[in-house]
Amino acid sequence: MSTNSVNMSSMLRMSGLASGLDTESIVSSLMKVEQMKLDKLAKQKTRMDWQSEKNLEVNNLLRAFRDKYLSVTSADNVFAASSLLANKVTMESSTSLKVSASNGAAQGTHTVDFITSIATGANAASGSAVSADMLSTGTELGSLALNTTLDFSGGPISFKINGQTFSFESTATLGDMIRQVNADETANVTMSYSQLTGKFSIQNDDLGADSSLTIENLSGNAFGAGSAFGIDATTYTNGTDAVLRIDGIDVTRDTNSFTIDGITYKLTGTTGTAQQFYVEQDVDGTVKKIKAFVDAYNELYTKLDGMVSEHKDYDYEPLTEAQKEEMTDKQIEQWEAKAKQGILANDSYINGLLSTMRSSFYQKVEDAGINANAIGFSTASYLTKGVINLDETKLRTALTTNPDQVATLFTEVSDSTDAKTAFAENGLAVRIRDGINKYVNDSNGYRKESFDDQYDDLEDRIDRMEDLIVQREQRYWNQYTALETAIAKMNAQSNWLSSMLNPSSGN
Repeated sequence: MSTNSVNMSSMLRMSGLASGLDTESIVSSLMKVEQMKLDKLAKQKTRMDWQSEKNLEVNNLLRAFRDKYLSVTSADNVFAASSLLANKVTMESSTSLKVSASNGAAQGTHTVDFITSIATGANAASGSAVSADMLSTGTELGSLALNTTLDFSGGPISFKINGQTFSFESTATLGDMIRQVNADETANVTMSYSQLTGKFSIQNDDLGADSSLTIENLSGNAFGAGSAFGIDATTYTNGTDAVLRIDGIDVTRDTNSFTIDGITYKLTGTTGTAQQFYVEQDVDGTVKKIKAFVDAYNELYTKLDGMVSEHKDYDYEPLTEAQKEEMTDKQIEQWEAKAKQGILANDSYINGLLSTMRSSFYQKVEDAGINANAIGFSTASYLTKGVINLDETKLRTALTTNPDQVATLFTEVSDSTDAKTAFAENGLAVRIRDGINKYVNDSNGYRKESFDDQYDDLEDRIDRMEDLIVQREQRYWNQYTALETAIAKMNAQSNWLSSMLNPSSGN
């Protein structure tokens, strides 16, 4: 029998032939009691399946919230001080310069007076177009329509770039060659072909005046005087440094992206025109980030609280397979939606997490010297339980007057091994993260082990019950078959005696 019906193997059965009893109905009635016992276990198993699905849903909700708002790798996090104390840069659009600022950047007005040069790597390029046609990277090297045909008469072409040897057969494509050269970390160069100019170029990926590029031809005529690629085989030392002036101070760098005093400069071109920019605290960005966090927190809290507060409707239990056969798919869906209500009602683990989440906002953070209410957080009405309201004006004032205190309120991490002390010293984002991590770890740890043990035990009980039902049904049929056999024998004996006592009755 499945969880709702046991299929009997074929067997010899005598059904009321001698006794006139409806044996099939009698056995069926007797088995209904046994089936009810099995159905009860099957419903328990279904309910545990639903609990497992719901617990997975909770874990996924918590992980998504944690990874977005409580992880330093997320741009939306309120877990790191750098995320809450961010600065912003205001400057006019520029084709030669991009500027960003970290939370430790020197605030105020700054000026890039000029950019004389940007950093480049040593490079070499074809002196002129190598072909009258636009070359395709999908064309084999031996078939390239070059002004000077690549020579494969002595075998593969071969050359060295920065001491790394490369060899290519005529059947290799132009794209194969470029990709292999560019992927080699020892050569450390970028080779390219421009259909616009018709030229090859090779540049060292290391920038600055100390950058150099060495090309040596080994076999064939890829490089050298009069070569197919139009690039001499020699050493090039034509790399350049980035040279500029910032706030009246001359600066030289061997890269086009560098950070000074928490300000990151990315050079994209030269300019003789002074470019001014202003670094200031990004209060608007931080308010927006905290507001998004609070909205997501409230949504999460409301969902979790709804799960543990939902009342179970005892009129709806999991359906048996027999019951489903009498219903439409829509009816089954509607019934099970009702039956799943309250599946996590009063769950102690979720209630514990909700308590931690509420306490995270209520309790003062020791090193910050304030609680969440001081920066604009407050609880809503009693009916909305742990939902948080945010006074943006109050938060903006706190960020403007004492941003470090706000950051501490969110991100402080205690080094205490005492749980109560650590909670008091931790910032509210740390408290919530730790509460979520504990719930997730418990769900994947001993709680899951306990659940799995109960589930396995229930499956074993169902298996034993199914075997017992098969045996019991067989026993009932054996008993009634024996009864029919006995009655049949008695009838045969009675008929024999009757014929012996009244022999003329047969004539």
